[in-house]
Amino acid sequence: MIQRKKVLVITYYWPPSGGAGVQRFLKFVKYFPKYGIDPVVLTCANPTYPMKDSSLINDVPAGLPVYYARTIEPFRFYSWMAGTTPEQVANPVTILGAKDLNLPQRLARWLRANLFVPDARVGWVPFAQSKARSLIIKYAIDTVITTGPPHSAHFVGRRLKRKTGVRWIADFRDPWTDIHYNHVLPRTALTRKRDKRMETSVLNEADEVTVTTPGTARYLTGKVDRTYHIIPNGFDPDDFNAVKKSTPDTNRPLLIRHVGSITETSIPDNLLKAISDLTKPKVRLEFIGAVHSDIHRHINSFGLSEIVTIRSYVPHNEATSLMQQSDINVVVVHRSDDSRILIPGKLYDYLKAGKPILVIGPTDGDAAAIIRRCRIGAAFDYNDVSGPADWIRHIASQTFIEAPNTKKKPDYGTMPESECRPGSEVKPDSERDFEANLPFQSTLQRDMSQKFPTICPDIDKIAQYARPALTKRLARLLFNSGTEHILES
Repeated sequence: MIQRKKVLVITYYWPPSGGAGVQRFLKFVKYFPKYGIDPVVLTCANPTYPMKDSSLINDVPAGLPVYYARTIEPFRFYSWMAGTTPEQVANPVTILGAKDLNLPQRLARWLRANLFVPDARVGWVPFAQSKARSLIIKYAIDTVITTGPPHSAHFVGRRLKRKTGVRWIADFRDPWTDIHYNHVLPRTALTRKRDKRMETSVLNEADEVTVTTPGTARYLTGKVDRTYHIIPNGFDPDDFNAVKKSTPDTNRPLLIRHVGSITETSIPDNLLKAISDLTKPKVRLEFIGAVHSDIHRHINSFGLSEIVTIRSYVPHNEATSLMQQSDINVVVVHRSDDSRILIPGKLYDYLKAGKPILVIGPTDGDAAAIIRRCRIGAAFDYNDVSGPADWIRHIASQTFIEAPNTKKKPDYGTMPESECRPGSEVKPDSERDFEANLPFQSTLQRDMSQKFPTICPDIDKIAQYARPALTKRLARLLFNSGTEHILES
């Protein structure tokens, strides 16, 4: 008989919330029962989501116990002062880094930055704490997971551990004090000090801390020296339906897509400049998702208004289809002090889509390392214009050869580091129980001696980022009390 374990997952973001933040634990919860975990979810009853995606409701397992706690949030007052909607002010893409604000808007942003620490969702904490304690008793729960951002959710886990003695796992999807949008907020020195003290308390008191990238683990080690378990984001094979193949039209423009949000710190000026310099091949560029208002000015300054299209947020299932129909998919890592450790969630879906990936960001960063390891793209620095231009020309000149859609068993026997702690020993996972069945519509084959890395996707390495495989590793951490760490980085 399979041993089973009940776990309380505390997450602010839950369907119908859209965006990358909701998907991490939505997917874990979806696959938990397969690995002996029976989840109970606590989320927000009256949230302010910057974007919604009702299609994600279909991923919520039938019969899953989901409970709600109300919150008091400042977004309605803040939006009234800023002259916009609560959803817009809740989105760091739009208001937090905006320029040319009037006096009420500047005051609203200052209040947001300094009164609501660590974030504007802190009003959810007391209500979530009360509800969570009743759920712990009702379901005899001994393990709680909190996921942030919003990092104020970790205060719920800390309180529960102090009062009830439950085991508490704090999951960091992004950095805390140094998250990219904090750098554009008018935070006082006192606010920064207070926020850092809160972060340190959570890192010290959590029984286990999980993070999404190796760089985040190294970065947090510099703050609090402890073990950090690296469980990346990934792709769900169920999100990818077969796309009808067609004969390539050599006369059509090369289709380059960026699917996801563009903030002020991720506007890809070098890519826009590279495309404006191209005479061949003909190119069409699409941005799909919430974008910062400044991007229109940048597009016009390079004379690209006729070949660049901006579309609003689309449901995740439509987004994955668009990724599979691109010629090149683009990832732009936020420009910030921690850009080397950031891996945008869309990158994992791009891996499954199987098309060449262009990364704009640190060439020695974690995002660049993944595409090199998986042999599926190239990375260029923010200021490199000639590199992306040459690579786009190179991709356009290749002969696309159909690759078989095999059901090869991926090899989990060779994995990168699984935890970050000085002197820690990495234990490999020899399990091979997940069939990748990756739909590579086209694979580029070329001589290794040429200028750019080979585009020949590695099925085994890409399969390590499949949600079922990642859920299995998190389940082992939940069952093993932290003594065995076999989590993929």
